Amino acid sequence: RKLNTTRGMVSEKENIAEKQREEQSAAEAALDRALREAGFESTEKVRLALAPIGDEDAEDWLKAEQNVFTAYAEALRHTREQVRKLSEQTAGKQPADLAALDEFLAALRQEYDDANDACAKLEAFLENHTDVFHKAQALTASLAAGEAAWTRLDRLASLAVGTSGEGGKLSFDRYVMGAVFREILEMANRRLELMSGGRYELVHRTDADFTAGDQDVEDVWGGYYVAISKFNQAIAAANSITDAGLKESAQTFKGYAFFYRAYAYLFLARTFGKAYNAGTAATDLSVPLVLVYDQNARPARDTQENVYKQVKADLDSAAVLLAKVEGEVRAQKPTIDAVTALYARYYLDMKDYESAAECAQAVIATGKYTLANSAAAFTQEFTDDAGTEPIMQMFASLNEAPNGLNNYTRLTTANEQNVYSPYFLPSGKLVDSYDDGDLRLSGWFKPSGEDSYPIYSSGSAHSNVNVLVFTKFEGNTSYTSNPLPQGQQAIKPFRISEMYLIAAEALFNAGSQNDALAVLNVLQTERGATLSTTISPDVIQKEWFRETVGEGQRAWCLKRWGVGFSARYGQPAAISDNLIYTGAYYTDRSLSAGDYHLTLPIPTYEIKINSNLKQNDGYDLLSE
Repeated sequence: RKLNTTRGMVSEKENIAEKQREEQSAAEAALDRALREAGFESTEKVRLALAPIGDEDAEDWLKAEQNVFTAYAEALRHTREQVRKLSEQTAGKQPADLAALDEFLAALRQEYDDANDACAKLEAFLENHTDVFHKAQALTASLAAGEAAWTRLDRLASLAVGTSGEGGKLSFDRYVMGAVFREILEMANRRLELMSGGRYELVHRTDADFTAGDQDVEDVWGGYYVAISKFNQAIAAANSITDAGLKESAQTFKGYAFFYRAYAYLFLARTFGKAYNAGTAATDLSVPLVLVYDQNARPARDTQENVYKQVKADLDSAAVLLAKVEGEVRAQKPTIDAVTALYARYYLDMKDYESAAECAQAVIATGKYTLANSAAAFTQEFTDDAGTEPIMQMFASLNEAPNGLNNYTRLTTANEQNVYSPYFLPSGKLVDSYDDGDLRLSGWFKPSGEDSYPIYSSGSAHSNVNVLVFTKFEGNTSYTSNPLPQGQQAIKPFRISEMYLIAAEALFNAGSQNDALAVLNVLQTERGATLSTTISPDVIQKEWFRETVGEGQRAWCLKRWGVGFSARYGQPAAISDNLIYTGAYYTDRSLSAGDYHLTLPIPTYEIKINSNLKQNDGYDLLSE
């Protein structure tokens, strides 16, 4: 009897074992089907898909791939520049051997096409991250019924992903989306840093050689649209997030993207379009509105009315999503104070003066940002990047230094001595606009000569010439291994001084002249300038001229005010020692109100590849 009982138990165990083998086989079959539905032929293919990461840290691997993309983009830019130079060099010349030249140009075109194709492939790299995320989500759902199969895939994902900063294991889909957001915003922010010498602003040119084919114009246009494409991808990716653990941070990232896109489109509208005029905005051409990533699109220019509406819509979205991100001095990411500051710029352009004044004064009223009011404070503010004025100040270090804005000083060594070798010298008109005790005069301008660095020009150092050099952007030596500053400073998209200027201009135009004078007097007091006793457009415009010098806002201001400018006489010593050019395009240069030079041309290259774009008035008659 015991033997029979034992046999029965054995038989029962065998039945259970057989059932478990059947369940295992079913689970393995479910895994195989799920892998095939996700695009993988086998588990080996999954391992191969993750193999490129190897033993590396996944985030380091992604950044390394981004460096490859950057190298390809630089190769593309270099090729374009070489093609441009060769075109200029061969203009008007007849080659001795057309066949050889054709062969050479064919090789250049092939090099360009190869670099362009490689750049396009890497441009799509981040888009592929999103595809991986969706496949991972679908795979997770498909395996929910097979716990054993899911365990195997989860272990495989963990090998590639590792653990979170808190020691817990990251799910595969959360890891992918986290990488997407970091990659998109880091790339876009870096692109904005590269614009116009790393200041988010533009050095505006009106010389005789400037045309729509100038590389500076292409760099600004192309750079901002590359950044916009990343912001569009970030917004789209954030909208697809369903993971509860990632959704809150995804919304914050989306707020950043809306803020930066509003910033970019306001910059482009100010730079490539006319000043906003409610009566003509519905027909005044602005820039193309691109809100969805599509590298094959060829959009036409939209109107100023629509572009400014989009800026407002993006700011409204950013204000909601970043409402709890409190402002702080030198904030390295967008905050609600930065959003309010950008609103102030927007409303000033729109001539909604009450709203502009309200936003500017709201930032001032936080009390977090204070004006530099001593020589030591100026050094902290404009040299050490440790001041109290920035509403935003982007991260910078020796290893991640911003581009140097070196046009104004160009400190270098020549003939065994340190010298200034600037492309520009401040005009006598600018220097004379400051009062003797104004901290901006002593803080932003340094005399050349024996007690400082001489100016090096035409092969010699002018040691005995006392000329003021513009040193507002001389640079922070913490960001370079060179003992001489190279114009590298942390980027400051917004300073509190601009809020005082916006408040004064808006209050004046809203009819509150006394309040406008009071606000302007605060700025003048802190700067050590003589206080204005009356208020007028001329007084306000002069303060903008003195405060924002070198920051790229001059052309925007002139367009907004509807005024031009008269000749800018040079410093007497600079003229007498032949350190500057004189004449029609230099010291005698004047522009009337509304002159087409105050608006940049649409880049020639963009019009050649996109026939839907129309050139700005004036430039279509110039040689490109």
